[in-house]
Amino acid sequence: MERPLVSFLLPTRGNPELLRNAVNTLVKHSTGGLRCEILLGIDEDDSETLALLPALRDLLQADTKPGAWELKEIVSRHRGYHRLHEYYNDLAAISSGKLLALWNDDVLMVTSMWDFYLAQELAEGGENRLMWIPQEICYKSEAAYPFQLLSGGFPIIHRKAYEAMGHFSQSPLNDKYLHDVMGRFAGFSHDRSYLSRVMIHHDNTHATNSEVAKPLLSQHFEAPIQQHIQADREALRKNGLV
Repeated sequence: MERPLVSFLLPTRGNPELLRNAVNTLVKHSTGGLRCEILLGIDEDDSETLALLPALRDLLQADTKPGAWELKEIVSRHRGYHRLHEYYNDLAAISSGKLLALWNDDVLMVTSMWDFYLAQELAEGGENRLMWIPQEICYKSEAAYPFQLLSGGFPIIHRKAYEAMGHFSQSPLNDKYLHDVMGRFAGFSHDRSYLSRVMIHHDNTHATNSEVAKPLLSQHFEAPIQQHIQADREALRKNGLV
């Protein structure tokens, strides 16, 4: 059987309604005809999210082609934000998609038929790209500037890149890590990332882990993680991907 188009890697904790909305927008705005999968990383003490799983499975089966969506989950002990990349690596290890998407429970899909566009972009040049960058809509309160477009926060990588590296990320700042390895600032002679037609909204108006993440930025630039970045770039080169 052909691989699913995309695997959404989604660690989540204590946000069942946000998670339901995130999954709902993926299903609602898809064509319903292309196979995709959602992989959840759940802490064993997160009873609210665990209780939501049957409803999520029902949601994925509604109004779509039979078998179009699959839900997988890994339930493990709580590891915290400073080990967030471990959740993504565990989920990537059981994924099947041609593309692997870094996803959050507070990300809302905006683009109708997003799966059609991703499949088209993959067919048009997937062998020459390692990473897709959805455009992020950031809503603002000022009437004159109702929203702005950002990019980079939720990269989607080609399975070939994942297989060459042997993991998804080696830093809890997972999006920055992937950009440093293979994005426009990675030092390659040409950019292996692609600004996708797919648009998302990061609904980060609720309490976030930003204060927890800030101290991790300096750690990201220290030798261990920078050595991982260099090793992953070399792995991509050895596999003819850059």
